[in-house]
Amino acid sequence: MKKWILILGFITGFNANAANTCGDDLDNNCWDCGKTAADNCTARLDGTKLTIEGDGYMADYYTPSVEVSYRKEGAVERPWGNNITNLEIKDAIKSIGIYAFLDTNIDEIRIYRFRRI
Repeated sequence: MKKWILILGFITGFNANAANTCGDDLDNNCWDCGKTAADNCTARLDGTKLTIEGDGYMADYYTPSVEVSYRKEGAVERPWGNNITNLEIKDAIKSIGIYAFLDTNIDEIRIYRFRRI
């Protein structure tokens, strides 16, 4: 049974521009996932849990299963593969990229949306 959880949080003084980045920890488990250089978006994989955080728009993706004729112009190959069971989206992500989670086995999604009040 799949469960979907939506969590909305409101925190006084939260700064969406202070999102975590891969920083010096760039390895096979952390990627910049912004659509443009202005989009502060990172994806970090911990086992089968993927955390997307930052602000801005997420890039569009494709997987080998997406036929070339259906791939959106500018899309990049999805780096985190298909073995995602848990997904967390944090901060001020404005959109999820096309095919970002195609053919995955996500059982649980948590969305944390913070904004200054």
